[in-house]
Amino acid sequence: MIHVVGLRSPIAFRLPGPLTAKSLTADLQAVGIAFDGHEFIWHPPMKRELDGETDDYGPMISVLVPGTEDSPAVADALQRFFSAVAFRFAQPVEDVIHGGVGGNDPWNPHGARTQRYYAATHVIDAPKEIAVKPDEALWLALAIYREGINATSSIYRCLCFKNVLDANSCGQSAG
Repeated sequence: MIHVVGLRSPIAFRLPGPLTAKSLTADLQAVGIAFDGHEFIWHPPMKRELDGETDDYGPMISVLVPGTEDSPAVADALQRFFSAVAFRFAQPVEDVIHGGVGGNDPWNPHGARTQRYYAATHVIDAPKEIAVKPDEALWLALAIYREGINATSSIYRCLCFKNVLDANSCGQSAG
């Protein structure tokens, strides 16, 4: 089974390589990023035309889930992945629509797109893998950081970032 998530994020990944006139105008493609024992496929923003009108949709993530039902372990890894991406690239990554889809090809999923939220797209060379030290205080700090960077309220964002520092300092004193 494939789990698909529509995102609000300005991030679009490209395959790493030299910047050329051709690569700057090429269509963005889905890229696989290894994280926490899974391969997460980041699908770029897209346009859809329906009845003569064009709509912009944000990026989407897909991941192969073993078995026929959603796995809590995959769902947890997915949330940690979003937090790690948000921190590494200092960009919002907000999961909006979740859906399980039949089939077994995460490179060609269907559904779970949401309307594009950001006017600009940050095109970034895709990492092959993202790794984060398995530390509960660090995971909490990354999750709160992602919540803060996703916040549209400057007051709420400030409070979240303060909580990141608090969570990190608790982890430092406990270790």
